[in-house]
Amino acid sequence: MGGKPHALVKSDDGGFSWQQAEIDTSILAFLPVLNIKFFNSQYGYASGGAFENAGVIWNTTNGGDKWFAIDRVFAPPDPVHQIHLFDSLNVIGSSGDREVFGVGMIRTTDGGGFWEYNNIGIQGVAYDLEFRTDYNAWAALGSAETLIYS
Repeated sequence: MGGKPHALVKSDDGGFSWQQAEIDTSILAFLPVLNIKFFNSQYGYASGGAFENAGVIWNTTNGGDKWFAIDRVFAPPDPVHQIHLFDSLNVIGSSGDREVFGVGMIRTTDGGGFWEYNNIGIQGVAYDLEFRTDYNAWAALGSAETLIYS
């Protein structure tokens, strides 16, 4: 489970008790958590960030006991609101800024070692990202009151 500020916690007993997960000491490690998804019992990703500060994605390979934040050189300019896991290596996240950058997508194909962030040239913030198939995706742009698709 995640939240604000910087809470990544784990339960091993169905939610009866919770323990703070270990988080790397990266400067991005302590931004608010907005979303968590697991590919399987060991591999998971969390996303978040702070508006006009930075976006962040964390990953775990041990079931959430320890989390590692994205390297600062790959960090997007705005929070990553939603993530989609194709498998344990291929992940995409949605982001954006209402005023400056517009909608952005961040992607890795190597399990988080390298991330690529792209603004797609549309104003808005992609708060949600859903895939109908591996190739058909939709994102809601919140206050822009529109949807985009790929």
